[in-house]
Amino acid sequence: MCEEVFSVVNFKEDGKGELSEPFISKIKASPNPFIITFIGETRSGKSSRLNYILEGKIKLTKPFKTSGGFEACTEGISGYGPISFCDLDPIFSLFTDSRIIHLNNYLEDNNNENIQEQIKEKIKDRNIFLIDCEGAGSIDKTTKGLNNALALLVQISSVITLVSKNPSDSLC
Repeated sequence: MCEEVFSVVNFKEDGKGELSEPFISKIKASPNPFIITFIGETRSGKSSRLNYILEGKIKLTKPFKTSGGFEACTEGISGYGPISFCDLDPIFSLFTDSRIIHLNNYLEDNNNENIQEQIKEKIKDRNIFLIDCEGAGSIDKTTKGLNNALALLVQISSVITLVSKNPSDSLC
């Protein structure tokens, strides 16, 4: 298990971003990486959500920096991982979800294999990486370099989570 947050993207003098060597090394060393990237506007709670996920079974104490107030907290793009999916399951409740249990019981009644065991077998070797991005829309920063880095992350991420301050944004 990873011990600390690491830089995912290094920004050059010209503002362009490139994947950091620590991130590349961790991904290459992981046989089955699954990258979950959190993006959104400044002060929308991306780091807080990531900390919530990590404070579940793993019992980490807020590895991603957070603060109260109106100032942006996260700078750049940082990551945490690899983490076993099974360590995160208490948060996601995949194996205790009533729909999965119902489906599993139905399949077992029809002489099919245990779907929960099949799912566990498929994902047990997944190495999850959680990526925290600096918020978009900070007044005092140029966003060109950040936008370029985000475009790169979109290409390599397994899941992109858009975090918004405004609940109605999710209805669009």
